[in-house]
Amino acid sequence: VVEDRTNQIILTNSSVSIVDGVLYVWNSTLFTNREYSLVLEVQDIYGNRAEDRVNITLTGGLPANRAPIGATNLRVDGKINPVISNTKPVISWEFVDIDTGDYQSAFQIQISTNTQFSEIMYDTGKVISTNKSYTLDLTPYTLHLAPYYYRIKVWDSFDAESDFSDGNDWFIIDTESPVITITGAKDNEIYREDIIIEIRVEDDTLDKVEVYINNTLIVSTNTTLTPYTLNLGPITEDGEYRIEVAAYDKASNTASEAINFVIDKSLPEINITGVEAVSYTHLRAHETSLHLVCRL
Repeated sequence: VVEDRTNQIILTNSSVSIVDGVLYVWNSTLFTNREYSLVLEVQDIYGNRAEDRVNITLTGGLPANRAPIGATNLRVDGKINPVISNTKPVISWEFVDIDTGDYQSAFQIQISTNTQFSEIMYDTGKVISTNKSYTLDLTPYTLHLAPYYYRIKVWDSFDAESDFSDGNDWFIIDTESPVITITGAKDNEIYREDIIIEIRVEDDTLDKVEVYINNTLIVSTNTTLTPYTLNLGPITEDGEYRIEVAAYDKASNTASEAINFVIDKSLPEINITGVEAVSYTHLRAHETSLHLVCRL
């Protein structure tokens, strides 16, 4: 067993009986140059144990431990600089160290509303963990529709720490769905004239709008313009109509609105039945102040 200040490395563990022979040979060039304590533990067939120890200084191995380069390839919910609706996002990263075989032993995450990190709104402190992901819980915070910047520091197996990442990575949390307004007609109404439908969609992170007439897609546009407006019409033909609008934002929030109406501009048809055709031979009209009387 080689012991250093923070680690134990088991070089070999064997039950083979050896009398005055070679126990183990290892490649010392794979270890960093420093002082080590080499410990030999043995046990005989009766369970008796003995231990011997010798201190050595390794000079022909790797250079002394160097601080890790840091955390790279930063992601939030698997994306770079995303707009999300999740108030418990997962931050992930990769640990980079110039020393072969070294590994992460701890990390720290800080979040700020500015790239100078003059005001820290969230700080994990030093978390002892080899995990390279962490779930933030931002539900207790009043969140604004603005970038939240984050940075990460890591420690290696020798407790050497890196600098924080540059702090230019960010995420935006948007929990609001788009707002859709349809005017120009009311739901379940009958109209005797041409109709113009006005559509308005509002969302600070708007991404896409779709418009359907009678379940047929007539408009599909990717847009960040807010408010997004569109006029349909005039709609002139008689018939039953269903106008449906769907909207999506960059945080995957969705909304939809629909109205149904009828256009019927045709004149009523009047049919008189049960009376035979007659010949008008004499017609007199008597007008009074109250009514007009016609007689055949």
